[in-house]
Amino acid sequence: MPEIMAFFPCERSIRRRDGSTDILNFGIQKLRFRKKEEQEFVESVINFHSVLKFFPSESGQKNLQIFLFGPDGERLSQSSTLNFEIPEKGGTVNIGGEVQLRVKHSGSHKLALTVNEREEGNWPIEIDIKPQEA
Repeated sequence: MPEIMAFFPCERSIRRRDGSTDILNFGIQKLRFRKKEEQEFVESVINFHSVLKFFPSESGQKNLQIFLFGPDGERLSQSSTLNFEIPEKGGTVNIGGEVQLRVKHSGSHKLALTVNEREEGNWPIEIDIKPQEA
């Protein structure tokens, strides 16, 4: 099981040429949306950033996905699968990406980080959807 050194939603994650990363507006805890009456759901994108430490016993091919779960535990959205290789000596992986959101209801949601289809960490996020005013 990898050690989760960091996992959080953010406005944007920018990788610099020197290998460092700039994170804009990290640790988002609440998202607010407006939707038209005829809209069934709200669509948006949220970025995430994660740093995972793998031990030598965890070497090999890995895949990472981020899922959004609704208040009732239903899986609402997922990121694309990010594949990477952990060397025999282990190592740290610095991964950023985005999740397409498709949300119907307000409430307490969670972003879940999975490695090889096993949840390794999660981030609670409150989503507030209000009707768009005319």
